[in-house]
Amino acid sequence: MEPRDRLFEARDKLTEQEAQALRHELERSAEGRRALREELELDQLLRISQNPARRRFVERVLQRAGRTARPAAGNGAPRRYTAAAIQTRTWGWWITGIAACALIGIGLLLNRQFPQIRKHTRRQQTVASLTRVRGHVFLVRAQTRRTIDAPTDLRTDDKIIATGQDAQAVVRYKDGTTHELLGYAELRLPMPGLSDGPRLFLAAGRLDSDVAPQAPDRPLIVDTPHVEITVVGTRFTTVVQHEATRVDLEEGRVRLRNKTSGKLATLDAGHRAVAAGRTLVTERPVPGRPGRVRRDLIALYLFDEGAGRVVHDRSGFRSPLDLEIEDTSAVRWLPEQGLELAAPTLISSRRPAAKITEACRAANEFTVETWIRPALESQGDNDKTGAVRIVSISEDYQGRNLGVGQMFGAYVLRFSTQWPKDHYVRTKLGVIRTELQHVVFTRNNDGDVRCYLDGRPSPCLMTASHSVPAGPPAVPGRLSAWQRSRPLLLGNELLRERAWLGQYRLVALYSRALSQTEVAANHRAGIPRGPSRKVMTRP
Repeated sequence: MEPRDRLFEARDKLTEQEAQALRHELERSAEGRRALREELELDQLLRISQNPARRRFVERVLQRAGRTARPAAGNGAPRRYTAAAIQTRTWGWWITGIAACALIGIGLLLNRQFPQIRKHTRRQQTVASLTRVRGHVFLVRAQTRRTIDAPTDLRTDDKIIATGQDAQAVVRYKDGTTHELLGYAELRLPMPGLSDGPRLFLAAGRLDSDVAPQAPDRPLIVDTPHVEITVVGTRFTTVVQHEATRVDLEEGRVRLRNKTSGKLATLDAGHRAVAAGRTLVTERPVPGRPGRVRRDLIALYLFDEGAGRVVHDRSGFRSPLDLEIEDTSAVRWLPEQGLELAAPTLISSRRPAAKITEACRAANEFTVETWIRPALESQGDNDKTGAVRIVSISEDYQGRNLGVGQMFGAYVLRFSTQWPKDHYVRTKLGVIRTELQHVVFTRNNDGDVRCYLDGRPSPCLMTASHSVPAGPPAVPGRLSAWQRSRPLLLGNELLRERAWLGQYRLVALYSRALSQTEVAANHRAGIPRGPSRKVMTRP
């Protein structure tokens, strides 16, 4: 075999005689030198790192071939090929290949994550909306503070500041989650990460939260200066004071972490937790005292006075809207709590029910809740007189904001929107009993009307229909037709021709539609009494 072939085929070192013969051949032929140089370059790319002896020999051969190689294009200088140069170029190709693979991998990862990145970019623009504002509420955006008096969109890093005892701001997310900021309070919407769920930071004040179910890997996080609250879906209240944070859990379950000590705790429904300093303490609820829903409560009458002609508003919302009994001889105060209308009379507010009208009109929702005991099952059965009035905000038979009454063995709800003017919804016939009943009507922003009897849903029907609909009847329109000048009335109309007889134990109005869970919670809570009395539950 020729020395040249041995150079490429053999895996061992050339002999001294073979190397000498190869050098003589290179000295005689310039074309041979060029061809050998090219073959050696290719061979080195494949085998240079495998045999150190071969690497040293090839380097010497290339050095000799390079002395008489043809000039490189452009500068006339001879090219010099060394094993080190070829090895450097080899490493460069390896690095280039690795870099190309890395870029392809990053591209695939970004392509997979693009929907999340796009969603994250949208969150940077608008994450929620401020649907309800009352009192002095300010929005801080990009270090600019401005007063908010109408619904507006909220972006990440926005800060909401409420000042004043009557201040209120309701933040609503697209999934139905709502957060209500009350009184003197400050709330910020920090930027979440790509893999994080929504995030809130409550710096001070009270926040009532109603959280829709969240993805387990993207829960809602509520931060305060003292504790981090992880929420998957629940209802709870957070109160931040100077040295502590209190969390009251109404339903569901949340996880808590003290931000100073790292201490963890799980809070169950009906319990309370307090984080202060390095401590995190959970408390059991007071036995026998289940809580009523108080969020968006705008009027509450417990009939616990026991004497006199005034029924006091216990809601704590704005100025009390107290009621006055027109004829005290027609009523009887019940010893256990309550007021019985034994003869026709009228109980009316001393001034217009403007605070109720304004709150419901702004939210485009309402709830009317009563604990009552009708004296008769057949009141309001006269077609000429129509339904007798249990609760009403009205000035006459036609001019009403809303009214709950009794007619033909059913409870009825009538209320007005901007068009058509008046709507009539009722329960099924035959539901009225001469015993204590919990009666609730709700209407939400989508127009859905729901009825509840004794804590459970009851079918609602429109007008004179006798067929039960598959879902709640929808009453479109806004409550803009409600008039601020109309008073709150119990037991009759102003014209004194729609008298209702029976017992009142509780009347409450909310400026939103309570959920089925909240209605059931109020039913379980029973009828609260004054501070010196116990809670009465339904027998």
